[in-house]
Amino acid sequence: MTEKQEIVQPEQLHFKDDGVYPGSVLPVLLYRAAITVDAQDLASVFERAFEQNDWRNSWRNGVYSFAHYHSTSHEVLGVYHGSAKLRLGGEHAQTVDLRSGDVILIPAADLEISAGLTSKSRRARSGAPYQMDR
Repeated sequence: MTEKQEIVQPEQLHFKDDGVYPGSVLPVLLYRAAITVDAQDLASVFERAFEQNDWRNSWRNGVYSFAHYHSTSHEVLGVYHGSAKLRLGGEHAQTVDLRSGDVILIPAADLEISAGLTSKSRRARSGAPYQMDR
């Protein structure tokens, strides 16, 4: 029997247009320990959760090591093993530490770059509505 997990409230990070990267009016949402099940294949748990929330076109991979943003689609990243540091936000960048079980939702137009990536992650990019739960 599957145990229902408590809903995690996200941290919200806001980034403004810095003149180079546009930023978004929507916040970056960081869910700490969003998935805490003790699973042999945590990546598959992320895959199922993302699919249940209409996040399609996903893949298992790391984060690009160069600055980039998606102008028309939001991106969700789930860390299924290890840890990672992401720099978000352009000129006024903030480094975010991620650990296994964390989920971060990056709205379209917010800058993302890895810094010290030591993780395996489950990524999904989508134009889907900006929500993680139903």
